[in-house]
Amino acid sequence: MSTGSLSVLMMLDSLDIGGAERHVIALSSVLVERGHAVRIACSVAGALEGEAAEARIPVCVLGDELVKRQVSVRLAQRLRIELDRSPVDIVHAHSYAAGTAAWSALRMRVAAPATSAFLVTDHSEGCWRGPAEDVVWRQVLHSADRVIAVSGAIEARLVDTDGLPPGRVQRVLNSLLVSPAPSSRPPSDGTTTAGVVARLRPEKGVDVFVRAVAVVAARRGDVRFVIVGDGPEREALQSLAVELGLEDRVHFLGARVDGPQLIAGFDVLAVPSLANEGTPLVVLEALAAGVPLVASRTGGIPEQLRDGVDGVLVRPGDVGALAGAMLAVLEDPLAARCRAEVAAQEAQARFSVSAMVDAVETAYRQVVAARSDAPS
Repeated sequence: MSTGSLSVLMMLDSLDIGGAERHVIALSSVLVERGHAVRIACSVAGALEGEAAEARIPVCVLGDELVKRQVSVRLAQRLRIELDRSPVDIVHAHSYAAGTAAWSALRMRVAAPATSAFLVTDHSEGCWRGPAEDVVWRQVLHSADRVIAVSGAIEARLVDTDGLPPGRVQRVLNSLLVSPAPSSRPPSDGTTTAGVVARLRPEKGVDVFVRAVAVVAARRGDVRFVIVGDGPEREALQSLAVELGLEDRVHFLGARVDGPQLIAGFDVLAVPSLANEGTPLVVLEALAAGVPLVASRTGGIPEQLRDGVDGVLVRPGDVGALAGAMLAVLEDPLAARCRAEVAAQEAQARFSVSAMVDAVETAYRQVVAARSDAPS
């Protein structure tokens, strides 16, 4: 794109395993390749810190405990100190805690007027927020020079519900970060694999998957079911599996940095989310790997997955529909795999990482230019 280096601070809750975190690392790595100075700031590090290091992205850890889905004055103060120490052209925040900390830190910089442009990427529907959090979040959004929405549903909410001027909102779908090479299959014991890769939170609908597994397992004794991820729902989900008599059929693998490679070894990936989705990277990872997909018709997923073309969409929370769609894939694997292979061939063009970074870089240059042109 156009020449001229920019300095950017990406603000995240942490570098724990997650779609937004992987997105930030990929976006930052391409920006670095294009000559920009990018660093990541977060409340704590996490399992993806090594990936940031491999991409030559400096990481500034601002605390010693995770700050997530909350307002932290302490985190904002530490970020303000970091910005005073090393000012940047752009502060780009991702998520509620990171966004509120960045907003507060920029407002605190009264001794050195805040010249940094402020961008926010809204990665999810924010269904967990209550009225108080919504008030704070709208203040953050309205203070931003630009808000990036990762789906059309989020874009509509930002304008219609949160009251942002359409010109301040830009839709940029998440991109295909990697094309994972198919991993080794599980030991050749005649089984196939169906799985979920998600943070184990209520909105991810993993309990719906476990209940659907009970239906599928009754029909197919050759299927191995795996749940990749961790979170506050893990104990309840394990108890549900025991309650349904699935303790020997459902395997909890925990959080894994090799999630994309594991997905590539699945025979079907389920994305049973109930709400709070933007354009999840797990869908793109499955598309890239040519893995058959069954997913909920929620958030930005229908913008990624064309029903009957790239995979199958079902109503969120519908156990019977999810089970039926999984069985359809498992009982006609050749047709499902052929459809997935065609989707994989198209995915690189539909979700180009270069196009995503171009759009974000354009937003950066526009907001920096606007600030430069503004009267002092």
